[in-house]
Amino acid sequence: MPETKIPASTQAHLDIEDIRDDLLVLKNGNVVIVLQTNAVNFDLLSEQEQDAMIFAYSQMLNSLSFPIQIMIRSKIMDISNYLLRLREAKQNQSNQSLGNQIDLYERFIQDLVSKNNVLDKRFYVVIPFIEVSLNSLNPLGALTSKNKKVTFDKWALLERAKVGLLPKKEHLAKQLNRIGIKSKQLSTQELVELFYDIYNPSVAREQKVALSTNEYTTPIVEPSIENTFVTMPVEKPVPIPTAQQAFRSETAKIASPPTVSPAAPTVSLTTPATAPSTTTTSSSTPSKATPEPSSKVAAETTTGGFDGTV
Repeated sequence: MPETKIPASTQAHLDIEDIRDDLLVLKNGNVVIVLQTNAVNFDLLSEQEQDAMIFAYSQMLNSLSFPIQIMIRSKIMDISNYLLRLREAKQNQSNQSLGNQIDLYERFIQDLVSKNNVLDKRFYVVIPFIEVSLNSLNPLGALTSKNKKVTFDKWALLERAKVGLLPKKEHLAKQLNRIGIKSKQLSTQELVELFYDIYNPSVAREQKVALSTNEYTTPIVEPSIENTFVTMPVEKPVPIPTAQQAFRSETAKIASPPTVSPAAPTVSLTTPATAPSTTTTSSSTPSKATPEPSSKVAAETTTGGFDGTV
């Protein structure tokens, strides 16, 4: 059967090659690190605080010797978990008046969300790690290698990117801290969830991505009969003697004399030829006669002798 050519999938249009060690590996051979920052309400600051923040921001831009990318992502906020917590608080509330207030607040939130779009804004700063190659220096290299896949050693690239991006991240975090902005590097799990939410906005609200095996607690196949155990006998392993032990056992067999089993015991009965007679003596003083046994049985064995009278 001839092989059919597989059409290009959606992954072919993505610029992401892999996500490892809290870093984002791109298909063009570059590696980026993503920092998530908080926001500062500039309008609520005083005039002096605004001037100080602008001066600190200009100093941060002048101190950078590498390119950065600032990304602002806005999406509709999902308040289903927040409403679920309100309902749980209402059920656990023993005071009736407080329960009514929670019910009114829940209705107010639902009415507010239905009439207005509540947006959630996230701020990110991207630091790239770019390696200079011969194709990038050649102006015709982009035309000749447009449809060709860039081959590179991913593990070696990750090691070089860690060395190059670590000081850049620390420098940028210090400069952002001077402005009053806190930054945090996104982990591998957070990066996967971020891009899963970007490429699947409708599905991500109902179905969350799961990477850890601890989240898969229910087995796919379950036994129909429970608490049924079959115990099998376990044979003890027979120890294999060593060469020295085998030589000693063979020597002991040769040196030991053959054993002779003892013969069965024999019993002989001896009967006297003539029965003993009772003798009496006549004297002036009468005396009693002493009787003697009429027969004797002597039993002799090979192992020992036994004498008895019957």
